[in-house]
Amino acid sequence: MTTDASGGSGALLLTFPNKGNTSSPSFAPQFFTVGNTGTVLLSKATYTGTTTAPSSVNFVVESCSGTWNETTGACQGTPGTIAPVLTTPTGSSTASVVSTTVPEHPDTAVRFRATVKFSGNVPNSPATTLTFGVAVDRTYVRAATTTGG
Repeated sequence: MTTDASGGSGALLLTFPNKGNTSSPSFAPQFFTVGNTGTVLLSKATYTGTTTAPSSVNFVVESCSGTWNETTGACQGTPGTIAPVLTTPTGSSTASVVSTTVPEHPDTAVRFRATVKFSGNVPNSPATTLTFGVAVDRTYVRAATTTGG
């Protein structure tokens, strides 16, 4: 998924099948990238999560201060800190947040992890989904600065 600083936006549909059973659900995390395809620096972006989910399920989208080990789910680095970027309410819902966790420079990207959180039973069907959207308002663009002398 990419976005640019000209008021660009994009959305990504992630599907999370329950790989366990109703009383012992199991959901694999999903990793995805948001990139800056523009030519200017970004300071913020609006992230939106729209879900189709049972009433016992919500989503958390997280960033890593280092590098994700996608096999183990660990955030590696010094420090390797995981930070929540967007958390949705339980059930089918929509949440939105303005975040500074963005691909600041042109041709850079941020890798995110989306996980399913649940309490109690979760049916195996239908699959739980998260549509993750990104919007960059023109006011989130950093003006160029000059230094000299």
